[in-house]
Amino acid sequence: STHPDPDADPIPHGDTWEWDGRAWSRVAEGGPGVRDHTAMVYDPDRGVVVLYGGARPPQVLLDDTWTWDGESWTQVDVPGPPARATHRLVWDAGRKSVIMFGGWGAEGLLAHTWSWDGRVWSQSVGTAAGPSPRFATRLAYDAARDETVLYGGRGDSDDFADTWIWDGSSWSERAVEGPGPLNVHEMAYDPRRERVVLFGGFHAGERYAGVWEWDGETWDQMLPD
Repeated sequence: STHPDPDADPIPHGDTWEWDGRAWSRVAEGGPGVRDHTAMVYDPDRGVVVLYGGARPPQVLLDDTWTWDGESWTQVDVPGPPARATHRLVWDAGRKSVIMFGGWGAEGLLAHTWSWDGRVWSQSVGTAAGPSPRFATRLAYDAARDETVLYGGRGDSDDFADTWIWDGSSWSERAVEGPGPLNVHEMAYDPRRERVVLFGGFHAGERYAGVWEWDGETWDQMLPD
């Protein structure tokens, strides 16, 4: 095979692939092993990809930290957050740390915020000081305003339509209208236009293809659903 194909067969995989802008290539077989609903982010300060947790069939929650340096995986043997899946990671350039939020844990949905400085995990705030417990939310670091934006996600019974800002020490909710209730959408920062871009998502049995932008104050719809 010349590219990763999740539909090729029902056997779960734990291999590593890289995309060079033109083609996929398999670069490693070992490492974190078979899992899904994990989270990864690139740490440019230390030049590694950071991976945390996920679930291994049949839905065994994991609490391990791994780094990929372009050649091999290394498991970082340090205490970390509780095991989880469907969480999110984002690189906070202002604090030079990886931020983790939410996901499913052994006791249900999670809402604590954790940070990774390349050596240790630290818990920042709990449920009372930020977004409520959820999974399938999305985060993006807004470099123009030096803050992380969180939007939506899934709670115990419904999707959220809230916008939260992480300034490196605390969360604050922005009372603004936006794309509406969503989960499993995608968000990324556009450095040229200094906007956070949100695409797609799922809610109440419907899939969406709208494009929205966050300018630090409001959400603007750029393309319809």
